[in-house]
Amino acid sequence: MTSIDKLNIIHAATGVLRSLWQERHRIWVNPPNADGLLPIPVDKIARDLLGLSLEEPEEILFAHSEDKYEVAGFLDRGERRIVVAQKFRPEWRRFTLAHEVAHWILHPKITHHRDRPLTGGERANQTRPHDEQEADVFASELLMPEKALRRKFTAAFGSPFDGREPDSTAAFWLSAGSNRHVNEIQLSADLRYRAMIIAQTASFAGRHFTPLSTVFGVSPTALAIQLEDLGLVI
Repeated sequence: MTSIDKLNIIHAATGVLRSLWQERHRIWVNPPNADGLLPIPVDKIARDLLGLSLEEPEEILFAHSEDKYEVAGFLDRGERRIVVAQKFRPEWRRFTLAHEVAHWILHPKITHHRDRPLTGGERANQTRPHDEQEADVFASELLMPEKALRRKFTAAFGSPFDGREPDSTAAFWLSAGSNRHVNEIQLSADLRYRAMIIAQTASFAGRHFTPLSTVFGVSPTALAIQLEDLGLVI
């Protein structure tokens, strides 16, 4: 995926969020403020903004299916319908739904599509088909908008977290905030490790807050990848 392709996809996701904000008085009896839109209500985007039928059965079953994997999301363009299985973790369901919305908007030639349960970590897999990579980027921006994520990150951590040098104080704060032992050496050596810890921590340097992965309703892995992509964790 080229940088231009990525920027166009992010622009498309931002446009959907802008439309959600502009239409909030129609969609909600008591319209939320910006923080009230977090986690992003992707179900309302599907139903109330795009006018799609959203079905949420416990599981998705197809007669005579030849799929070798369990289906968690299904798109039927002809029936203007998205189906998301409820048997999976809430943050996986949200990413799967956002991914199907991405296909609906970005790939009009796709009439039927099935997906495995998506955690958001799939975005790091550069061998995925091009359409799937595009949908992953769109879903990430839809659920973790750059402007909102930067605002929340800055309130929690102050500035981008550069953990490339061993720092016992930062390791101590992150251990306390994430309620786990944070290895100082691993923290400095492994970008994904420190981004994952940052995504899940509930305090830092005396500041207490809701973990960012919880604020945005996504898996720690999905949030970590977005933090890396935006340069908020270095």
